[in-house]
Amino acid sequence: MRSLPSPSRAIPAGVVPDATGLGPADMQAIARELNLSETAFVFPFEGNDHDLRVRFFAPRAEVPICGHATIATHFVRAQEGTLARGVTRQLTGAGILKVEVDDDDNGFVRVWMHQQPGSFATGLDEQELERLLSALGVAQEELDPRGPVQIVSTGHSKVIIPLLRRTTLERLQPDLGALERLSGAIGCNGFYPFTLDSPDLGAFSHGRMFAPAIGIAADPVTGNAGGCLGVSICYTTKLLG
Repeated sequence: MRSLPSPSRAIPAGVVPDATGLGPADMQAIARELNLSETAFVFPFEGNDHDLRVRFFAPRAEVPICGHATIATHFVRAQEGTLARGVTRQLTGAGILKVEVDDDDNGFVRVWMHQQPGSFATGLDEQELERLLSALGVAQEELDPRGPVQIVSTGHSKVIIPLLRRTTLERLQPDLGALERLSGAIGCNGFYPFTLDSPDLGAFSHGRMFAPAIGIAADPVTGNAGGCLGVSICYTTKLLG
């Protein structure tokens, strides 16, 4: 993943570069006030195995890791001159993750994040799948049979949902209340329908992310779900066939 140099394409994430002295209630209040998908709070290191600690809050809950808020955090630190180019080890709720910062050929700052190795939960049972499809307004035949609907985690789990057609993805108007109730039943608060149909130049896939249980009706960008999708495609599907 890299930072976007064009302001017209930028997706906002909250960043508090020095959160020293803030408690969980303070951070949750700030995240709720900003009302962005996630807000990152940066703290000094707590041990020799990492360089700083970052906590991430959605409007309604703390989350272990966030992709685009990680990119935003290290972009801000690079712009402010508090971060040298190279590798930084950030302690998160998903463990210690490496972040790499460099400059591209045009002088723009690039930020690359590492995620945890993928892990896979048991697939949704028949009743849970029916509830999911009903909440999304998707028929069984609109799923891509080359890949399973499954819960995948690279630090923060998502339900990965392969769709055959891009038009299906674009028309989704999910029942957010139903998705929130399903989140509690399956222990996963993010739903990521995606498709490989009709790719654009430079875009291998298209996806949308819904996490109403933590206050995110629709996440405009989600690097963590991108990691979950990557390991899902590589290890458990025939989508690359």
